[in-house]
Amino acid sequence: MFIGAFNKKNSFCEREWAYEKWGLEYAFDARLFGEVADKIVRLLGDKKAYTVEDAYKYFHSAYNAYQIDYKQFYNYCHTDAPKLFDISRPTISDDCDIELLAEDSWRFFEYLKDGNYTDESVLTLVVDNGFIREMTGANSRDNLILVIGTFDGVTINSMKVILSPNIPEIEYSLEFFRQHS
Repeated sequence: MFIGAFNKKNSFCEREWAYEKWGLEYAFDARLFGEVADKIVRLLGDKKAYTVEDAYKYFHSAYNAYQIDYKQFYNYCHTDAPKLFDISRPTISDDCDIELLAEDSWRFFEYLKDGNYTDESVLTLVVDNGFIREMTGANSRDNLILVIGTFDGVTINSMKVILSPNIPEIEYSLEFFRQHS
């Protein structure tokens, strides 16, 4: 397992933080990281720094990711639900409403507070669980949902998978964008 979540403004790398806080080590697979890096460069071209738009293009092209409203998180957790847009389901009003952001590391990812977006804008993407099953063979009911945070709409500040079975290729993509943004 590898975790690629980061927040540059807060000098936060989740796997380093997990090691410091709990002694958890996440092995780095240089071969897999190289494969992911090659795939990103093939799709986007070789650049010194990649933008939010580049990251979106990559996840859309490679994983059929589509954009959603961050506040509507619960409407996209499972696309095999009877109704995709169920208005009876609550919208989130704070980052802490999302389980992975309610853990200890939540303070490093602040996109929504008391119903209002913070100064870090968020691009929220979904990879459908059918695509995940096709890609990994895993029988997951969950979609993969990831966020890309930015202060200026161009520069990537943060990235985190907020719902997913662990998919190494996605996590190494985050690491690539951390290093090249």
